[in-house]
Amino acid sequence: MICPQGIRRLLDPRLCIAPSARIPGKTDWSITQRKKPAPVRAPVFYHAQIACSRRGVISRPDHHKAWPRTLSTASSIPFPIATRIADQLRGKSFSSFGAFRKVFWISLANDSELSQQFSSPNLSSMAKRLGPPAAPKSEHAGKRIAFELHHVELIKNGGAVYDADNLRAVTPRRHIVSNGI
Repeated sequence: MICPQGIRRLLDPRLCIAPSARIPGKTDWSITQRKKPAPVRAPVFYHAQIACSRRGVISRPDHHKAWPRTLSTASSIPFPIATRIADQLRGKSFSSFGAFRKVFWISLANDSELSQQFSSPNLSSMAKRLGPPAAPKSEHAGKRIAFELHHVELIKNGGAVYDADNLRAVTPRRHIVSNGI
C-alpha cells in the first residue's frame, strides 16, 4: 500500500499513520488500515491516543539509583535514571515525552559528575539540544545510534509515561530486544 504524502509508514506494510486535525479533546493521530492492499476497498479508520504526546509531570524515584560508572560497560543492560537528575526534573510539567527527553539529556550534560562519562562531541550535542549521546557502535541498530529512554513497564501495558522509576536509558539494540521487535 502506498501511504499518502505526509504519512509515516509503520512496521506493518498495511498500516499508515497520519496526524489528524487538531481538535481539542480529540486524538492526536488517525490510523488508516486496509485489510488488503486493493485500491477498490475503502480504508477503515481507527483513532488512537498516543500516550507520549500527552502532558505529564515527572515523579521522583522511590529509592536511590546510581548511574553506571561507565556507559560502555553498561551498554548491554538498561540502567535507571539517576536520582540526582530525577530530583531536578521532579514536579516539572512537560508538554510531551519528547520535550521531557530533550530536557533530560540536557540535565545529564550539565551534571558535573555524570557528564564526565561522555566524550566531548557527545557532551556538545547534548548541551546544544541536538539529542542524546551516541551509543557504542556495537550497540547501534540501523540508523538508530543514540541512547534511548525505555519504559520498563510498557505504556501499552499500563506503564506510567513520566514515572522516573519506570524509565531506563538503553542502547538502540537493547531497546529493540526489550520491546520484542
